[in-house]
Amino acid sequence: MHDSERLLALHRSQLLDSPTSPEFDGWTAIATRLLNAPISLVTLVDDERQFFKSSSGLPEPLNGQRGTPLSHSICQYVVQDREPLVISDLRRASRSKANGAVTDFGAAAYLGVPIRDDDGLVLGALCVIDTQAHEWSPDDLQLMLDLGAGVERQIHAGNEHRDHERLRNILDGHHRVHDLIAAEAPLREVLEALVLGVEGQTDGMCGSILFYDPVSRRLSHGAAPSLPEEYRTEIDGVEIGPDVGSCGSAAFLGEEVFVECIATDHRWIDYRDLAAEHGLRACWSVPVLDASGDVLATFALYYSRPRSPLAGEITLIRNASRLAGIAIERHRARSSRGWLRTTRSPACPIACFSRIAWTG
Repeated sequence: MHDSERLLALHRSQLLDSPTSPEFDGWTAIATRLLNAPISLVTLVDDERQFFKSSSGLPEPLNGQRGTPLSHSICQYVVQDREPLVISDLRRASRSKANGAVTDFGAAAYLGVPIRDDDGLVLGALCVIDTQAHEWSPDDLQLMLDLGAGVERQIHAGNEHRDHERLRNILDGHHRVHDLIAAEAPLREVLEALVLGVEGQTDGMCGSILFYDPVSRRLSHGAAPSLPEEYRTEIDGVEIGPDVGSCGSAAFLGEEVFVECIATDHRWIDYRDLAAEHGLRACWSVPVLDASGDVLATFALYYSRPRSPLAGEITLIRNASRLAGIAIERHRARSSRGWLRTTRSPACPIACFSRIAWTG
């Protein structure tokens, strides 16, 4: 089973591998009682397993466990079909009779409904399971649909809380970067704080800022606190061009370059093995521009799965690139003032401004 958009939403929900909670346990307890079935589950289904967010009445082989592989999951069919599944005798149904839930755990009847997120993507299922054949009625199905809607409201409430927390953290991060800029902190300290702030809002992504030197037309390391050092070293000094990864292309074109899959994108042909070695599967890069529209740097986000950025992530990276531009221009202005002061002495050698601009 592979559905990248759905899997991304599932991981962003932060429900996978999360602790049990009374809010979800209440729904499985109600389902078991009202549907007159010994087992009830709230499951979340990824590409390899089903995770029990809540369970009631699991038999001894599963008691205390939090999930099973898909080979032992009936809920995977609900997720695949995106609609309720009603089977009165799993042992006779061609789709389920060889499933491990039937052959190993004794499941005999199943009634499950999809659990969707706010965007309508199916994350898993609410189900009841009987250990003997069970003729489910239309009223049983309607009751499960009503209970499933309750579980979805529970997920929605959790998402709202996380969204508020994420927004607050974004604002706090921006304030910290602005404070560092105002305090004339070293440029790398400012940019590392910016990258770390973005990474904290993007669920496992790694950020990178590369400086652009218009004289050599090359990119150099600026800030990438979470990228592997070997990877940073290999790309340090790369010459820009229309087909030089995401950042080299973004700097050359002065445009955003969102690469969904590094392994198949022609712009990454010379670097795809290096990226794969370090688990980097997608890279989205935005040019950092000065007030005149000239490229100062690139801001990129790497992800461990092939995928395109969501709208909120595009906004986040664009805002970060603007902040990076402010920080770099402020630093360049300070370096220029310092250079002018030092050159008043006839003994002071002429310095290269483009080099001073990136120190700090």
